[in-house]
Parts: sequence; structure tokens; C-alpha cells
Amino acid sequence: MSLRKSLMLFTVLLVLSTLLIADEMGRTITVNPEGDINSLQKAIDIAQNGDIIKVMPGVYNTKAVINKSLEIVGEKGKVYFEPVDSEIPMIVVIGSDELKFEGIKFRGDGRLFQIIMSNVSFRNCKFETSGTAILFSGGSLSISTSVFNGVREKIQGGFTYRGTAMLVSAANNIEFTNNLVKHMGTGLLVSNVDTLYSQNNKFSENVIGAKFIDVSELDLSKNIFYRNHVAVILSGKGNCSLESNIFSKSTKWDLSLSTEECKLCSKCVEKPFDGSVYGKENISDNHIFCPQDSVEILKLFVRKD
Repeated sequence: MSLRKSLMLFTVLLVLSTLLIADEMGRTITVNPEGDINSLQKAIDIAQNGDIIKVMPGVYNTKAVINKSLEIVGEKGKVYFEPVDSEIPMIVVIGSDELKFEGIKFRGDGRLFQIIMSNVSFRNCKFETSGTAILFSGGSLSISTSVFNGVREKIQGGFTYRGTAMLVSAANNIEFTNNLVKHMGTGLLVSNVDTLYSQNNKFSENVIGAKFIDVSELDLSKNIFYRNHVAVILSGKGNCSLESNIFSKSTKWDLSLSTEECKLCSKCVEKPFDGSVYGKENISDNHIFCPQDSVEILKLFVRKD
């Protein structure tokens, strides 16, 4: 074979391999407020499974439905999605096998996300709402290095906080790591989950930091709970591991086990805790627990001097 033919064959093979790699990795679709594709829904409509949607800086009034496996990335941390109508979810996800969000800020009242039977991850995102940031049912959810902010509201005699970071009614697996949850009515409200892993998060100045109901396997480690009214409530059935968490300046309880004997708070006794809790090296500056004299709770914490 001549050198010229060899070079031509090599060029053809190189082009084909490049096309195959590009097809395997997916295309990149760019959303630009000044371009033809100027909304998330327009990009979703033309996208195929495996594509990347790159969103350029801007504020986007958003109403979208996603049922594909995509990666949606905000450019330069200056991408804001706001709901068109606060009475309906801003983004609905149904039946997505693998959906990723990164570097996007979601803000608005009402429900920002409704996710059904999907596997979804958020990384480096920010949520600001007086409603519910994420309503999740069915599938798996991973959230890391993200921020959830609620709203401070004046009431007679003082103030309270509104908003829920994550409301889960059923899930296979949840991973919640390196996040900040602040000024929420309830940070995490989670029920009927197989496994939940929460590590290195900070729950700061919420009415309730986190409430877990019927979580089969719950792992809370290296979290900081600071200035919450109630830091953690455990309810229903399940096994809970608590290790190396810090509870500081809670105004009512660091940890409540929702026992039948505790009748002080109707929020707790709606479903008494009927599981096991174990762990070590947790720290509390106040040691305020429900029930207060629970040996099961006290053994989880480092003794006060």
C-alpha cells in the first residue's frame, strides 16, 4: 500500500473513531438567553440520552419536564432558574435513569423540583425557597457541596423559618454530603427509605434540622447541628448509626427518639421510634434529649466534664 493511501486510510479511521467517541459521550447543547435555544425545555426537547446541556449565565424563567438521562451544567456559577408559576413545580423529573445537575442556582416560592422514579444527583447547586426545594419519590438521590436557604418570617412575639430542603416519601438510596442547610422550617423530612447516608453537612438555625421516619438504615456521621430548635428526630422503624456528630446550642432538643413515654411534643409522638440507635463520639454542649434520661441516647455521646 502506498504512503498516500495509508495516510488516507489513517485519516478515515481517525474521523470514524472520533465520531464514535463523540456519539458514546453524547453531544453538548448550549442554552443561551440570547440564542435560539434560550430555555431549558427547548434543550431537553432536542436532547438525547447521554447529552450534556451547558447553560450560559443568565436568569431563566423555567417550566420543564425531564424524562431523559442528561447532564445539565451551569456555566461560571451565574445561572439562575426561577419558576414561571409558583403554584406548580418548576422542574418535574419522571423516569430518568441518570440525571445530573451541577453549578445551578434554583430560587423561588412553591415547589422547585418534583422527582418521581428517577436517579438524580446535584453538585455545587444552591436552592433558595420558602416552599419545598426537592420533593422526591422513588429511585436514588445524591446531593453534595450544595446550599439550601429558607426564609425568615416574622410572627407574633418573634420570628420563625419557612421552607423544606428535601421532602422524601420513598427512595432506595440517598446520599447527602458536604451541604449547608440553613433557615429552614424543616431541613430534611425523610420517610420510607432503604438507606440514607449523611456526612459532613451543617444544619444551621432551622426549626427542625432533620426528621427521619421509617428509614431502614440511617448513617449520620460528622454532621454539625447548630442553633436548631430541634436538631434530629427519629421516628418509626429502622436502624440508626450516629458517629462524630456535633450538636450545639439547640433550643429544645439535640436528639429525640419519639418514644411513647415522651408526651411533651405532638410532633414527636405521631409515630414512636421503634428501632435501634448506636454509635460513638458524638458531642453536645447542652445534652438536651428526648427522653432526657434515656440511657440509649446518653451512651452515644462523649461525657461532659
